[in-house]
Amino acid sequence: MNDAFYISSESASDSANGNVELALRQALTPATQVAFLDLKKRYRAQFALRDDVIFMSGYDLINIADIEKAAEYMGEAADAFAKAAISFKHYVE
Repeated sequence: MNDAFYISSESASDSANGNVELALRQALTPATQVAFLDLKKRYRAQFALRDDVIFMSGYDLINIADIEKAAEYMGEAADAFAKAAISFKHYVE
């Protein structure tokens, strides 16, 4: 692991907790880590895992005064973010 990742888990028992952390660490292959680091750099992305669902949040800063151009940019940004949000999927399945 590198310093960019903080891994923790919550579970009812310590043995189950260890299994969750082991599975998570196994999923964080070098390719997955590169994808996550790219998303962190581009979108300041953060990830949370609950069961088999990964939640991702991020943001983009814009400085556009023209509302029509801003709306166009936001549509493109939302599409790009949606694609980015699943870009690492094949690494962890």
